[in-house]
Amino acid sequence: MNFFDTADVYGDGHSGELLAKATKGKEDQIYIATKFCLQGDISDSGNYSYEQVSSYCEDSLHRLNREAIDLYQIHCPATDIVKEGKVFEVLDWLQREGKVRHYGVSVESVEEGLIC
Repeated sequence: MNFFDTADVYGDGHSGELLAKATKGKEDQIYIATKFCLQGDISDSGNYSYEQVSSYCEDSLHRLNREAIDLYQIHCPATDIVKEGKVFEVLDWLQREGKVRHYGVSVESVEEGLIC
């Protein structure tokens, strides 16, 4: 197995810390996906600002002991946020900065997936 999925809210970040320990020395062989935004109000556009998402990202990088996140996903966002699309510009910036390799959205319905 070389792909793991976690989130900043799983065990209040503890799952990421455990993954960092379990994958130490194998970072180039193990892919990790993590998710963000459930720590705040999923309907508040401020929760998806560059400053906030960058802070979530830095916290995840620290917990995972990684220089970049392989797959960074918005964790069950409000549909209006995804339709608006500004969060994708934020994720583009994080990708250009080298903090995120790929990004996506963890959705709860087919409709939400089609919107994305």
